[in-house]
Amino acid sequence: MNLFDIDDEIAAFFDRAIDPETGEILDGTALDEIERLKSQREQTLFGCAALIKNNNADIESLKEHKRGIDSKIKALTNRVDSVRKYMGYNFKKDEKFKNEFHTIYTMKNSTLIVLAKPEDLPVEYQRILPVETKKKELKADIISGEYSGTGAKIERGFTVAIR
Repeated sequence: MNLFDIDDEIAAFFDRAIDPETGEILDGTALDEIERLKSQREQTLFGCAALIKNNNADIESLKEHKRGIDSKIKALTNRVDSVRKYMGYNFKKDEKFKNEFHTIYTMKNSTLIVLAKPEDLPVEYQRILPVETKKKELKADIISGEYSGTGAKIERGFTVAIR
């Protein structure tokens, strides 16, 4: 039974067990059933918490495994780049080698612009990026009362903590 159904049943038993006008207990067995449902609700919540903790542990394990794979990919990529550069330095223009497995030759690449400092270029050759917000400073100013304009406010959310 899910939490919504349990909460609905608890509400229904409360309606049957207690007189809304006087507050008098009409059905003592309904109160026992409410306690049983509260216990079942608690066990369901503990089950949800256990599921979250187990899944978080699996996520961390998979992240660690992914980090290991990512480092292997990076090492192999660096090795390939290094060997490719080695071949590029030792390969002469217009040379060509061929066997049943490989064909090795040079190709012309597209032209590249190499920049020392983009700031030193004239403005017409620069691209201005969008403005970024300084959120830490803005938050401090809102809290201290220095900023009271529109466009920003502080909202407090909540999260479920599981230990």
